[in-house]
Amino acid sequence: MDDTKLPDYTLRAHTCAVTTVLVVDDCHTPTLVSTDEKGRIIVWDLITRRSVRSHQLESGAAITATQYVEPNLLACLSKEDCSLRLYNLATLEEIFEMKVNTMSFANFVIARSENGLLTLFCCSTTNPEAIDCYTIDVTTKRLKRVAKELHFGESIANVLPDGLPKIDKLGLVMKFISHDSGTMFIGFESGIIIGFRLVFDSISDGDCLVVVTHVSAPHCPRPILSLEIDVNNRAKLLGSSTDTIIATDTIITTDTCAVSDMKSRAGITTSNDLAFITSEIHDTHTRKIYDIKSLSKYLLWSTWTGKSYSSKVDTSFIEKYWKSKSSLIPIESSQGSFDKNKADPKVSRYVKTKCITGFDSHCYSCRFGVRMDSVALSDRSKERRLLQFAEHSWYIIGYEDGSISLYRLK
Repeated sequence: MDDTKLPDYTLRAHTCAVTTVLVVDDCHTPTLVSTDEKGRIIVWDLITRRSVRSHQLESGAAITATQYVEPNLLACLSKEDCSLRLYNLATLEEIFEMKVNTMSFANFVIARSENGLLTLFCCSTTNPEAIDCYTIDVTTKRLKRVAKELHFGESIANVLPDGLPKIDKLGLVMKFISHDSGTMFIGFESGIIIGFRLVFDSISDGDCLVVVTHVSAPHCPRPILSLEIDVNNRAKLLGSSTDTIIATDTIITTDTCAVSDMKSRAGITTSNDLAFITSEIHDTHTRKIYDIKSLSKYLLWSTWTGKSYSSKVDTSFIEKYWKSKSSLIPIESSQGSFDKNKADPKVSRYVKTKCITGFDSHCYSCRFGVRMDSVALSDRSKERRLLQFAEHSWYIIGYEDGSISLYRLK
């Protein structure tokens, strides 16, 4: 018996595989941004379940990673034309474009730095095993590289414990994620996770120190496929790999201002009290976890097999989500079902999951909590639909066939 869940709603507009889905956190009306492998961007109103605007890349390049950057900026990375673009989310007008290295699995991250400018962290233009850092001034459209080709292997060599599998190098940069403290985390092909901060010199024009604050190896020697900050405990970092494990690291905030207490190797600075982090392990019994999403009451994840799962944070029960392909197979031959040219039994019966995200009811209520008695009579019908949607958390899955399904989490 198939015990998988059926979607509550399905959004249809993409004509090819959906590559990213992103819930915009600071919109009063719950908003979703989706992209596909032909370079189309669609902004959805999740209350009306309709697209409100869209944009098509002239190059038709697949968009492989997206990030919402406050206020009102959407960043999109397209691998085929090696471009990172910034858009005004309200109009989808392109503001900025730059060429980046997209030869590895890595995504990118943009964060607001201590100097107030947006800072981009991405793979080095010359080496996918290193990273570059740029400050972006959106107003003047100026881009400045503040750190070039950062290699972390030598600077952390003395921190790694003897019991780890032997690795010759960190390998390709696989994943980036930023933390509220200003720490950037990188997952490497070797299974090592490194956290670091940029500390800008207030006297010089944009010079900065690169300070390593975190080192762990929960999946070594397997590659890091996903990184996520735990919504329930912002001092926890989640990571996954090709095994069945979701590992949890404790994020330790380090005072990076005391430069005299630092020691430098190969142009990268580490604090004297930097220590190896031992990870907590949670076995999901599902292999090759390539995407994780943390909500207030739920943990969501998907695998390379094309299937998706969820569990409540306080239980071990796992819900399954996958979409079956049609059981009706068109046969062009006049011989009908007696034709020897039958469907290949090795072909999957399921439509593959390509990307996941979630709408967090608790986070939304904390940010935009609205009572019906505070809403004008003319707006109450729309507001009622909004409140009905927002009282639940939602699992949002983009599929290979171009559909996006919404599942109510219970």
